[in-house]
Parts: sequence; C-alpha cells; structure tokens
Amino acid sequence: MTTITEADVEQVALDWLSSLGWAVAHGPDIPPDMPGAERVSYEDVVLELRLRDALDRLNPDLPVEALDDAFRKLMRLEDAMLEVPNRHFHRLLVDGVKVPYRDHDGNERWKDARIIDYENATNNDWLAVNQFTVKERRRRRRADVVLFVNGLPNGVESAAVRVSQGVLMGCDVLIGMDIINMGDSAVTNRGGVTMLSFQMPSISHIDFVELLGERKRQGI
Repeated sequence: MTTITEADVEQVALDWLSSLGWAVAHGPDIPPDMPGAERVSYEDVVLELRLRDALDRLNPDLPVEALDDAFRKLMRLEDAMLEVPNRHFHRLLVDGVKVPYRDHDGNERWKDARIIDYENATNNDWLAVNQFTVKERRRRRRADVVLFVNGLPNGVESAAVRVSQGVLMGCDVLIGMDIINMGDSAVTNRGGVTMLSFQMPSISHIDFVELLGERKRQGI
C-alpha cells in the first residue's frame, strides 16, 4: 500500500500551480535572513518589492509620489476590526487605490491606482510559496502553501487540514477548519465579485450576531 505524505500532497499542489503559470518558491530559500529574501521580517506577510513593482507596472501614467501614496495606503489599514479591513481591502483590490496627484499644469487630480490587472492576467505577478513562516507575538506559524498575487497574500493552503464541505448557490465550497485557527477570515461582495479574505496573523475577534444585536439596540 502506497503511503501519501503531507509533502507529497504539497508537491502535487505546487506542480499544478506551476502548470497554470504560477512561479514557485520554497519558503526556507527566501527567508528574511537569506540572500534571496523577499521580506525584511518574519512578521511581514506582504512581499513589498513585488507589490511596488506591480504598482509601477500597472500604473505607468501615475507619478512616483502617487504610487508611494498608494503603497502606504495598502500597507496601513487603520481600523483593526475584521469586517472593516476585509471590506475595505476588497474594494481596493477591485476598484484600485484612490490617490491624488498633480497634472502638468499643477492642478490636483484623483485617480485609482490599479493593484491587479483583471483584463490581462499575464500582467500580474503570480507566486506560490510553500512552508511560509510568519511570526506572531514571538510564536512562529508555518503555512504549507501561500499564494501571492503582485506581492499580496491571496490564499493559504494546507496539505494536512480537516475540512468541511458544502454547497452555496450551486458552487462547491471547501473550508479548511485548521486554517481558520491561523488567522481572520471574512466573505465580502462588491460589484458582483465575491471574495474570501484571509489575514494571518489574527488581529481581532468579531461576533456578527452580537454586532447585529448591538446595531438593532442602537436603532441602526
């Protein structure tokens, strides 16, 4: 009888992603303390250089100052409540980051800096990293596979998780229950696009039933 290990499942996932055009990197080869480092600290979950390169590539008509502003807004979500950052971040992914800039006549203009190219998928940077380690409050967690689009983490996969399966509007739904314990997740919808957002490490706790009850009490 052939034994299928966690590493086998992980490798199958990486091979499949590679066949779809994703670049693949091994987490231990790109840690903060190595020559091929993609981030400064284990606490970083965004690959900042890839994000900045994507902003430059997707917004050639915006000045450097506007791109710097877009980058800062992406890196700093001020509200710590779960449903606010996920809803806000989803809107940024779909619509872009609204930034001011000066035109040739010195007039202030506003424009949405694109984060993802939805018309030409090959214009994006697709990266799958296995054994990706994140440090949270002196504790390290390691995800089997993390999917980055233009430097932003957009998916977490595990080769050894317990899952529950269901059906939603005719679509299969598969949720890794162990993955939920590693961070915060939320489902948002804007402009007809539904997105499952996940952030790691966890930053907050929210009970939507309790939140709804509080809003009813306040008459909202």
